[in-house]
Amino acid sequence: CYMMHPGVFKDFTQTKIHLNQNRTQFLELLAEIGKIVREYLEMQIEAGADVLQVFDSWAMILSAEEYEKFIVPSLVTTLSNLSRPVIFFAQGTSH
Repeated sequence: CYMMHPGVFKDFTQTKIHLNQNRTQFLELLAEIGKIVREYLEMQIEAGADVLQVFDSWAMILSAEEYEKFIVPSLVTTLSNLSRPVIFFAQGTSH
């Protein structure tokens, strides 16, 4: 969201519009972000982290169905098979 909305926003409408109008590009961006996050988590392990924690600060802008369809596949790829436990927190959502 912050990459598409410099500054402070509460609803990130433009992010949802971009997701719906440029789905392929949006998913490619998520995949690239996932690779970078994965590299960062692996560096944390190398530095001695016993547990990893990942926040999705804007998970609440998507419905459960949208989150499952668009976000979860990238999360699974990013967080799978790490050698440390991962705490994942999706703010403001029950999904």
